[in-house]
Amino acid sequence: MHTMKIKLLKTATLAALAIAALPAMANSLTYQGVTFTTTVLGPNTLQLDILGALTATGDWGSPKPIKYISAFEIGQIPAGQNLTGASVLSGPGSFGAVVGGLSAGGCAAGTPSKNACFSNSSSPLVLTNNMSWQLQFTSALPLDFTKPHLKVEFLDKDEKKRGTLLSEYVAAVPEPETYAMLLAGLGVLGTIARRRSRGAGSALGTPA
Repeated sequence: MHTMKIKLLKTATLAALAIAALPAMANSLTYQGVTFTTTVLGPNTLQLDILGALTATGDWGSPKPIKYISAFEIGQIPAGQNLTGASVLSGPGSFGAVVGGLSAGGCAAGTPSKNACFSNSSSPLVLTNNMSWQLQFTSALPLDFTKPHLKVEFLDKDEKKRGTLLSEYVAAVPEPETYAMLLAGLGVLGTIARRRSRGAGSALGTPA
């Protein structure tokens, strides 16, 4: 019986470690009613989604709700990694990219840098409730987007800034597949425990 418990404990520990090692490929932040998500699509390729901008709250809501997006920045690449270039693969508007940062004055180039700034080339872009960009980054080393830092500049209908410039880290969230694997793993452990318990009971009840 003692040996069985040890084996079961080892199995549970290995399953827990395997689940904990699963990567969180998506990151999400909800701020003033607007949801920002970043998703790693491949090596040095990231997707940014902005959802619900037309129903923003707080400083971004009434009486002068946000209406345009003028620029955004993806940054805070870990130590030892620097960007050498960035570009927009797809998405609304005509956004260009520079290696540098976003401030109240817009995008500013600068190298070496751990940030890439993206701005619409002609004029601020009218917001919709579902906006998505696929972004490509260039670096000598594979980049780590575990916890990217996001800046976004929204404007109201008069093309004036509304509230403060968003400047937040986008935290990782487990993918649905992670939860599914967790539940499946727990189910397997439960089945093993029941079978071993029944087997031990049968052995104890067998006459000598």
